[in-house]
Amino acid sequence: PPSGMRFRGWAIDSVDATPLKSPGDVIIINKATIIYAIWENVYTVTFAANGGSGTMDPVVTAGEYPLPANLFTAPANMQFRCWSVNDVEKNVGDPINVTADVTVTAVWMDASIPTYTVTFAANGGSGTMDPVGGLTGQYTLPVCGFTAPAGKQFKCWSVNDAEKNPGEQITVDANITVTAVWKDTVVPEPEYDVTDVDSKKVYSTEVAAGADTNVTGVFNAAKINNGTVKMTAGTMEILFNSDAVNAIGGKTVSLKAELRTTGLDVDGARAVIEVTLDGASFSGGKATVTVPFNEAVPDGKVLKVYFINGSERTDMDATYENGKVVFETNHFSKYAIMFEDAPSSGGNGGGFPVWAIVLIVVVVLAAGGAGAFFVMKNKKA
Repeated sequence: PPSGMRFRGWAIDSVDATPLKSPGDVIIINKATIIYAIWENVYTVTFAANGGSGTMDPVVTAGEYPLPANLFTAPANMQFRCWSVNDVEKNVGDPINVTADVTVTAVWMDASIPTYTVTFAANGGSGTMDPVGGLTGQYTLPVCGFTAPAGKQFKCWSVNDAEKNPGEQITVDANITVTAVWKDTVVPEPEYDVTDVDSKKVYSTEVAAGADTNVTGVFNAAKINNGTVKMTAGTMEILFNSDAVNAIGGKTVSLKAELRTTGLDVDGARAVIEVTLDGASFSGGKATVTVPFNEAVPDGKVLKVYFINGSERTDMDATYENGKVVFETNHFSKYAIMFEDAPSSGGNGGGFPVWAIVLIVVVVLAAGGAGAFFVMKNKKA
């Protein structure tokens, strides 16, 4: 590598070609082909004992780096609490984005303060993951280090019966066991296309409706170029903006999406959508969901799309136009839609015609997050 850099991947025919290929990947040679080595800068992570003793070797890396266990010896009557990175406290396992040389400093606390241990359970998988001790407060869940059972792959962690993704934080105020959750092996990732729209790269791919499909590569490639991702599942389209892509990219993820108008399991539903994203969340970004819906709506009814959270219903700013329902969300969960009576016209006699649709969107979050109900209204003269 050039000085201060490391190998990132191979680019085929152009230094700007994406996605990059890894050693061992197979390409088809049917013409004269140039394969470019692509490099990236590397930086040094240095560890400071901050009054403790012992040493920790510096690490040369770039991009996302999970903070290691503390190997320093604590000062007298003290114990390790966390790391400090640019004056921000981080726990062991928390990822930091290394874009320059950085010093990671040990933070100590009174040894009399109780601390706890997070233990990992394979739940039928194999291999081991070392427990993490000396914790109190927030802890970031790590990537799964177990080997999946035959025919299965990692879905998420289960923490006190709540599903959580790697990278999410939990509160550690007692000893706790984090259990691996497995699912059937997903469909291999389909190919994707890259187009330029308004000077931004859009990565488009199509998955089979109702099939849990690996979509890791398309999000990784889009993240590298700060692009967006457009998923098509049957007649449904989901567009992830750059913030969502940046949150999802770099993780092993799968997506399952299906639109159903028969065999519905929600009373009063006219259509049901189920979408699952396993392996990541994107609360800092947005996904725009577009679904066709052409069923005639009875007179006197209005279109409502609800995000369901138990008995609570929260209005969602969704639109219906040209036979398509469109709404934005920052996570996938349960949604329901149904025909409902139109509100009173305020005593204006004949009132006005209302074109209403109800669509129930059920979106299941792999991480098990609770849903909120989205409401969609539309009038058409």
